[in-house]
Formats: sequence, C-alpha cells, structure tokens
Amino acid sequence: MRTNLVFIGGILCCLSIVWLMKSFGHNPEADVLGKWTEVSWAYEKMDHTDETASSWLEELDEHVKAEISKPLIIHEAEEWYFLPDHQLALLGKQDGELHLTWKLKGRGNILELRHDNLTVEQYTIQEITDEQMTLHFNTELQAKGIVKMIFRKSKTEYAQK
Repeated sequence: MRTNLVFIGGILCCLSIVWLMKSFGHNPEADVLGKWTEVSWAYEKMDHTDETASSWLEELDEHVKAEISKPLIIHEAEEWYFLPDHQLALLGKQDGELHLTWKLKGRGNILELRHDNLTVEQYTIQEITDEQMTLHFNTELQAKGIVKMIFRKSKTEYAQK
C-alpha cells in the first residue's frame, strides 16, 4: 500500500513538473505569429566580388530566384501572415492570396509549410527576433547553395476577407 502511494506521488510530481515547464517555458510558435514582410531574397552561394557587374548579378539573382521558385508558389509572396490556428496566408501582387498550413518541427527551428495538394516545403529558421526573421532553404540547382529570405515583422494585423 505504501509503495503504491509513493509510486502515485512520484507520477504526480513528474506530471506537475512537466506541466510547469510547458506553462512557463518559451513557446517558439509565439515568435512566428503575425505579419511578416519579405525584404530580401538572395542566393547565398553566389560570388559578388566584382562591383562593376552588379547589375548583371542582380539580373542573375532574379533569374536564379525565378528558376528556384517555379515549383514553389510561395516565393512570389511579399507578405506572410502566420495565424494562431496554424494557417498561413500569403499575399503577393500577382497571385493574390494563398492559404497554407504551417508548423514548427525539430526544436522549433524547422518551419514546415503544407499546400492543399500535399506539397511540403521545409525551411530552417536561421534567426528570429521581435523585428526580423531569416529563413534558409537548400536548392537543387547545379551549383548547390542556400537561399536566404529575410522578413521584417509588421505591427498591423491580418484581417481575413
């Protein structure tokens, strides 16, 4: 009888500790919520050593972005709205509004986006602060590299139509 009480007490103690940790611990999903505006999109493995060829490199960057983006509608979006119900609304100038679902994986550093057609995209959250988020994803182009997307947090709220 006494061992049963000790066993039950130990389980309740462990459950209480887990509950306290979840209640007062940091929730990485809270950092992602809100409106994010894309401010930069760059192919990081490209050499930008010659300043005289900067316009040519900018055109090449746009070409690389277009090639990488072909199967991924998402990269045309300029504003990303992460909603608390794990919905993501993407607003772009040309494509209008697109809705996806999102979730964080790993230790909160992998952002997974799922399209209606079950296409899945995964990004590494390289950095996230109250004002800026940097996402990386690897490409399958001939010269393998990393695409870096930088977002700024906006104070305005998302209003669904």
